[in-house]
Amino acid sequence: MEYRFRQTFLEFNPINEPQAGNASASSNQTTLFSRHRYPLNNVRLFELPTQLVLDAGVVLYHGDSATVLDTDWLATAGFGLEIDTRLTGLPAVRAGRLMLNGIVAEEFSGFSIGFGLRF
Repeated sequence: MEYRFRQTFLEFNPINEPQAGNASASSNQTTLFSRHRYPLNNVRLFELPTQLVLDAGVVLYHGDSATVLDTDWLATAGFGLEIDTRLTGLPAVRAGRLMLNGIVAEEFSGFSIGFGLRF
């Protein structure tokens, strides 16, 4: 199991860009995220151990981020499969993961398909 809490604040200011004038923007967000892995003892993909992966998260946007995205929050939930790659000889890569996530916010919703590596 893994849990994450992250607070991010970025300030954007132009450098040596006369046309930008005094423009600036800030990106401020709070992220809460959880991922759980469950071994699938009877399932092997490519003859490698496989796990079911479930994750969920919420992002709270503040300041300019909320204005640009036209939402104060975004929530995701997803599932996927993770293959243990330690037996393949790939240096430093412990696992590969394919995920399908649903995304919901105030003004939009959708889905994503992603591939990840665990080191």
